Order: sequence, then C-alpha cells, then structure tokens
Amino acid sequence: MRNGIIIATPSGIVAKIMRGLLMKVENRIYATDNDLCWTGNERDLWRKIKQVQPRLVFIESNFEGADTRELIKALCKRYELLHVAVFAVGPCNPLTAAQLVTWGAESYLDLHGEEEEFRHGLQIVLNGGSYIPPLVADLTEKMKALPGEERPLSKQELKVFRLTVFGKKKKEIADLLCLSVNTIKTHRMHISRVCGGERMIDYIQYGLNRGLIRVEELAGQEEDYEIDCTD
Repeated sequence: MRNGIIIATPSGIVAKIMRGLLMKVENRIYATDNDLCWTGNERDLWRKIKQVQPRLVFIESNFEGADTRELIKALCKRYELLHVAVFAVGPCNPLTAAQLVTWGAESYLDLHGEEEEFRHGLQIVLNGGSYIPPLVADLTEKMKALPGEERPLSKQELKVFRLTVFGKKKKEIADLLCLSVNTIKTHRMHISRVCGGERMIDYIQYGLNRGLIRVEELAGQEEDYEIDCTD
C-alpha cells in the first residue's frame, strides 16, 4: 500500500466536501489521483484500489446501502494493511455504526455531527491512528461480548484467526501483528467463542463454512486438529 487516499461516496458534492476537509487538516494540496481520488460505485472502487494502492479508504456509511457491511468485510479480508474509515453524512444509528466497526472498519467519523470532533477524528486517522466516537466504541465492545453467532470476527481477530489456522504460535502472531502475547490470548478466547470451540477443527470448520479460509490453503499442512487453540 502507498500513501494515497480514496473517497467512496455516491455524491460528488460530498466528495468535494471531504476533499476540502482533508486538505485543511493535512495542510496540503492533493495534486494527482494517486494522492486523492473519488469513486461513486463499488466496481470502480475495486479498480481504483488496485490502481492507486491506497493507505486509506473513506467510505460513506450508505455507499452501497445494506451491502456496505459486506463491502467493508471484503475489503478488510483482501487488503489487511488498508485502513477503512467509515463516515456518515446524515443521521446514522450508533448501532449501525458499531456494526460497521465489528465488520472491519477501523475508524468511524460523523460528518453530520460537530465539525470540531470530525476534524479531530480525521486528524487522528490521517496520522495513522484509529478513531471511533465513545458511544460507538462502547456499543462495539458490547456487540463483541455477544455470543459467537451474534457477531462477526473483528478485523484484528480475523488476522489472528487466519494465522492460528495456518499454524502460527501466539508469540509468532504477536510479533507479526506488533501486539502483546496477552492480547493474542484475549483474541483467541473471543475467537473460540465465535467458533463454538477451542480445537483447531472448530476453527477450520468455522472458517470453511464462512469463506474465511479455503480448502486449498490447508493443503499439505500437517496439523493436529485436536489441538487446543487457546493454549
């Protein structure tokens, strides 16, 4: 991924507003499409990501209507280093915002709310951090605490899940993701609840059933399917 930014919104007016805010916050001019570009539909978004290789994608919360959640999930699955930030132009239910975060969005910005708060969050995101308003963050944590089938894996949990399935140990995963071993343990406990069991076979069955892993990816692996993944 490079340093480019993509704005995904069906509205050209909203794209211009976002572009203006980005230039003010970063205090710079985006000279080319490789620096900052706009797309109004999903097909063009995938094309531009392949072309620009951005570090950030700002997606309007209703970009693809009810399919926005699936789009975010697909983006986060395919491009693990891509920062997906959702922004709302009109009123957005905090529960909907929290659900978008659990599906993989790393940041949530409310353009409909206070401009100062929006700029504050935007500055954090542009500096490489993640920003989620307190209410949305609280709801996200509550959703993560629900029993497995009531919520998907978060973006970070999905990374831990895949690395675990492919045989990485806790210390290896912690080093790869720049996290502590204790954080990996916590993620694995959450993942085990979602998968409905702590054995490798539980992880694999869950992953195959939901398209998170493919059979061909497991070919040639000498894995103990009875291993306890929380150890």
